[in-house]
Amino acid sequence: VGISEKLAEEASPQQMTFGIEYDTDYFTGVLLIPVPLDIAYNLLSQIERTENYSLNREFRSDLEKELHSLAV
Repeated sequence: VGISEKLAEEASPQQMTFGIEYDTDYFTGVLLIPVPLDIAYNLLSQIERTENYSLNREFRSDLEKELHSLAV
């Protein structure tokens, strides 16, 4: 689970875009979901941070690259 920076001008300042990475037998993909800010903050408060920050940082970097490539 990750949060995208604004990917396009049409993104509303009242929402965030969540990116959820998933694996299937054939490929890995990212599901992008626009979420209102109040719900997004509630969801983020429920997610525990990983103990290994460097792995979390690597995952976040990979997810951001994937989100950026989808936006272009």
